[in-house]
Order: sequence, then structure tokens, then C-alpha cells
Amino acid sequence: MTHLCFCNIQKGFTLIELVVVVTIMMILGTTGIASFVTFSRSQELNTATQNLVTIMQLAKASATSQVKPVSSLCNSGTLDGYAVTVNPSSSYTAGSNTYSIAPVCGGTADSVTQIEYTLPVNIRFTADEPQTILFHVINGDVTFSPVTQIAYMDVILQNGQIAEIPNPTPPLNGLKVIRVYNDGRINLQ
Repeated sequence: MTHLCFCNIQKGFTLIELVVVVTIMMILGTTGIASFVTFSRSQELNTATQNLVTIMQLAKASATSQVKPVSSLCNSGTLDGYAVTVNPSSSYTAGSNTYSIAPVCGGTADSVTQIEYTLPVNIRFTADEPQTILFHVINGDVTFSPVTQIAYMDVILQNGQIAEIPNPTPPLNGLKVIRVYNDGRINLQ
């Protein structure tokens, strides 16, 4: 004997189930995008900071090895060292915050062989005026302009996309600090 069953079998999902699943997916997607954007901004600041540290290390190495560039200024004068100059701006726009490396011969920076770099958009230096760090050739020491009363100079980079916090301290507020000591050490804090 066979039984016939006319059971009501439903296939598929209800509208409520679909709405719940789509809502959960939207929440997870939004959270993921926000995390990615924050990570991307953080990485951009890290890369800009590492590039500046690399230029400072290049200046130090060039001064230590007494590499004298071929230029009219340096051919006629003695090589004093290599200078890294930070040119800050309060703006976060493209091209507004720059830094450069140049040999210093006979007390003058050689503008012919100077190489200039630009920070990415939304990253700036926090200084109010230009800062120069001169790595000397003979004794390997460092002098700063403007002159500091302490044995180091801080070069601070800030990501403008991070919310402002009163009295920020690294690593809060997207700040990176490069500390250069007068004995030539370069530390990333």
C-alpha cells in the first residue's frame, strides 16, 4: 500500500531571511571598507616617513664617505657635508610640503645637484619654519638650523586625514617623529 502525501514543501527563503542576510552583509562591508581606508592612510604616512629617513641616511652616508659631487660650486670649494632641508607648509595639498638633499660646499648648498622630494597629499610637516640638518664630513657630527638648545632635532610628519586630538603624542593622531641627534644617529619614533 502506498501513501500519498500532499505535504506543503517550500523551497527558497522568506523575505525576512533575505533582508537579515543583506543587512549583515552591508554592515560587514562597511566595516571592512572603513578599516581598509584607515589602514591605507596609515601606510601612506609610514611610506612617506621611511622615504625621508632613507634620504637622511643617504646624506649621512654621503658625508661619511666624503662623496664630492661634480659641480662648479663643489669643484672650487671644499665639501662641508650634506644637508637635508625640510620645507613645511600648513597645507595638505599636493606639492606644498617638500624636502631636499644637497651637498654643501664652502658653506653654500649646491642648488645644481640638489634633489627635491614632495610629500604625498594629506601628509605634511608640523614645523612652522624650514629645518635644515647638516651631516658634516670630517667628524660625522650634525648641526641644525634653526639652532636647537638640545642635542637633537625632531622632524614630525602628520596625516591630515586623521581626526585632530588636542596635544597629540605619537603614535596618536597619525604622527610620525624622526629624531636626528647631533652625533648622527637617526631614530624613527
